[in-house]
Amino acid sequence: MKKLLVLALVVVLMSSIALADISVQVKRTNPGVAGKTAAQLIFDVVNTDVTHKLEGFLYCMSPDDVVISSSEGAGAGKAQYVSPKFIMDKGPSYKAMILTLESTTAGDKNGGCTIKYIPYKEQAGEAETATEDFSETATVTTMGTDVKGHNLVLKSFTAAVEASAGSDNTTAVAVVPAKAELDIEGTVKTIEVGKFETANGLKVTLNSATAENAEVLVEGTKTTTTEAGAAVKSYQLMNGDYKTSPEDSDYREIRLGKTVPFVADMSKPECPEGRSECNASEVVDVGGMKVKTLWIVIAVALVILVVVYLLGKTSRHSQ
Repeated sequence: MKKLLVLALVVVLMSSIALADISVQVKRTNPGVAGKTAAQLIFDVVNTDVTHKLEGFLYCMSPDDVVISSSEGAGAGKAQYVSPKFIMDKGPSYKAMILTLESTTAGDKNGGCTIKYIPYKEQAGEAETATEDFSETATVTTMGTDVKGHNLVLKSFTAAVEASAGSDNTTAVAVVPAKAELDIEGTVKTIEVGKFETANGLKVTLNSATAENAEVLVEGTKTTTTEAGAAVKSYQLMNGDYKTSPEDSDYREIRLGKTVPFVADMSKPECPEGRSECNASEVVDVGGMKVKTLWIVIAVALVILVVVYLLGKTSRHSQ
């Protein structure tokens, strides 16, 4: 007994997942004239799920061999029709859907249409950052040189001083190596030839230099950031799980199950006033009713004119 109760509860929960996210209601029916004008069913579709978007399409398999098209995309199908996919935002969101049918015979025609849909969540793709060590020899000029995205500028150069022995009149001079002043990403460093300095995460070794340029070995880490990729959709299954590639069996279905009336010949067929849908036998010719009403008004006006004329004539004779 307890197992049956648990099973029943699971079924109820699954049903609530499947049915609590979309509402479809007929807003209006426009009857058609067989072989002349198409008929239309206009639906209000509402997504009531505040946490999921909806992806869906319209699938029709008509038993009455009618030509079917819809507001969801160009194209039509005879007896069978599949619309392009449509997207609905998180609830509450609304869209109008128009189903158009054409028939060469009168009567109530069934489009055999079903809305197939599936809820989904959308997660934006994340940007990726990668780092790699590099070692590159470059020639740095006074105008500046880009090395793996790092800017180096030669600010000044000091030539080497050779050693000389002292004498009675001169002082001995020691060897002074050549050196260059480099701007490394905004930090200025003086580096002797054959030695290195570090700044802003870079190790810069001065190999040689002149007043115009300096040959350096630059070692450091290059950081590369890739742009965020396409958004990833996760589709919700009937049991509440998610998958990224849904199959046809994963889509929920709402059968529209509505017939569309076609009449043999009317100037302006409509459903009775106040009705959003009707059968072929209930369709009224609004255009014909307007013509009849006009003739009645004209006839009444003529009668009034005749009566006024006769009364006036009788009055003159009595005088």
